[in-house]
Amino acid sequence: MAVDFLIVGAGIGGAVLANLLSRAGKRVLVLERDAAPPRIIRPEVLWPATVQFLETILPREELHDTALLALRGLQINYKNSARVRVSSGSFKKTGIQPWSSHGSMTRAMLLERARCEIERGVEVIGLLKEAGRVVGARVRPTGGGAEREISARWTVGDDGGHSVVRRECGIELQLHHLPMDPLLFALDWPEFLEPATAQIWLNPHRRRSRIYVMGVIPRPGGTGAGLIVMRPGLFDDPAELHRRLQQFLQTDSRLPNIVGSRRFPDDLIRVRLGWGHADRYGTEGALLIGDAAHAVTPAGGQGANMAIADARVLADVIRAGESQLVQKYESRRRAANERSMNISRWATRLLSVPDFVTAPFLPAGVWLASRFPGVTTRGLRSVSTAFLETSV
Repeated sequence: MAVDFLIVGAGIGGAVLANLLSRAGKRVLVLERDAAPPRIIRPEVLWPATVQFLETILPREELHDTALLALRGLQINYKNSARVRVSSGSFKKTGIQPWSSHGSMTRAMLLERARCEIERGVEVIGLLKEAGRVVGARVRPTGGGAEREISARWTVGDDGGHSVVRRECGIELQLHHLPMDPLLFALDWPEFLEPATAQIWLNPHRRRSRIYVMGVIPRPGGTGAGLIVMRPGLFDDPAELHRRLQQFLQTDSRLPNIVGSRRFPDDLIRVRLGWGHADRYGTEGALLIGDAAHAVTPAGGQGANMAIADARVLADVIRAGESQLVQKYESRRRAANERSMNISRWATRLLSVPDFVTAPFLPAGVWLASRFPGVTTRGLRSVSTAFLETSV
């Protein structure tokens, strides 16, 4: 078969791109490696400019009813008490409303309304090339099976930080790993936590236990996503990890009721965090968006917003009929993506400092944030626009 655009990966960027291109009359095929919904539930924050754009391509009422939750605030807790509160009033004063997104639901809505074909449970194992140009991909069922070829005028990689499309194009992306790993878990939002309010708990024994922080963010439909951040060395001994985790949970009466009986690795899923920026966004016949072009950490809530901005710009360039497609797309997105990348870069530098230095300064940072709310306001404005071509 032959298509205009073969999109490898049905992440949020790929789903937006499929929606926009199919509306423009392009024949689009989306390949999704996983046949079932992902096991990992990741916290996902969308900033105002991203939500405003999604409202132009999806039914606004349905989007807000099923896939988005307006966050009312953020609370940072230390030693069984709230030390910092960012309220909905603070969001209103800054004009910045963060949204917690049900990522899977948003992607499903985008693809359901796209006039494109979707194949699930299919993986790309190589690219097809003619005279140095990418002209499609070799695919097979995930986990093995008969191979086949798909011809495409353009192949778009939205297949993550370890992108097959990027590798097959010979494009370099050096991944820098964050010296902390999170354990992720899904939860039903507890009645004893404030609704629509993200919560963070600092571990008062973080230096000794190497478990630093736990956070939960509410999601649409009365659910939530949680993460517990710790030094990677703890995973060498699961029994010791469990013991130290139980000690941490006793530092606040609410934590045992949130985590419950979950254990690593069955219920708490480890994720390796890394970031890096590809040296190019494509080659003749192939393009990269999202994490395939610029993997980021959760710092600053940039990932989904960057991917959507990539897809929007790429669709604009394609519909404009630009002859230098790769160059025009990259010229519009690289500076903004590099700005977003700096958030992960600085987070890595900070967390790479030895524990005996960083551990005492975490409460001090929380205290400063509570005493000088203007700093928090400036930070919100920065992260909420970093991914845009024109940032504040």
